Amino acid sequence: MRLLLLAFGLACVILFTIMTVSIVKDTKKRKTYRECTGRIEKIKVRKQKGSASAKSYLTPLISYAVNGQTYQYTGTYATGKMEVGQEIQVLYDPEHPEKACSKKGLYYVAFVTGLVGVIFTAVLVMMSVIVYTHGL
Repeated sequence: MRLLLLAFGLACVILFTIMTVSIVKDTKKRKTYRECTGRIEKIKVRKQKGSASAKSYLTPLISYAVNGQTYQYTGTYATGKMEVGQEIQVLYDPEHPEKACSKKGLYYVAFVTGLVGVIFTAVLVMMSVIVYTHGL
């Protein structure tokens, strides 16, 4: 049982580390990247790699212009609210305008890993209380 506690504790540390790194990276993007309006050109269907079931997921192809030059990037995921032709706020690196991301997607990884980390921490605390009150 103590090994299970150790595993949950390690998982919490890893999740909160990922969350912290993600927050730092996204905050840097928010401070240093510039904002422009992009357009969803199409929604691509992608197959998940390395899976026997090969699940599919949707990713938007987004175009945006910086100083008259048009760039494109593929977003990491598409929601049911995204449609071809829809305008979307894009953040791009002014020194390397080909590097971009959706403004809406910032802090997504931090939010998800933080939420899972909180759940794991709650389970860890409950398990610890059980172990130490019952002397397991």
